Amino acid sequence: MFFGMSAELSNALGYATGFVVSYFAHKNWTFQKNTKRFKEFPKYAVSIFVAYGLNFLTLIFCTRQLDINPYASQLISGVVYVCASFVMLKMFAFSSRKEPT
Repeated sequence: MFFGMSAELSNALGYATGFVVSYFAHKNWTFQKNTKRFKEFPKYAVSIFVAYGLNFLTLIFCTRQLDINPYASQLISGVVYVCASFVMLKMFAFSSRKEPT
């Protein structure tokens, strides 16, 4: 992969870099939550880490079990991540449902 890194390390660094920027982008643009507090952040973190776990497992399965090219495996696992994260963020982290007070 790029700079001679393994597919796994490259993948992990890419997702770690975009974590905080992604929170603000999803909060402000994708789901348009205008809350001033970070009340969604713990749910966001759980959603992203679950989606990333699915991504990473897919990457390992594709590269090691199916012997798919690392670049193609990154693409496949990226699709898994995008789908899983969007569903979890919409239904869980940035849900429009009112929480009990």
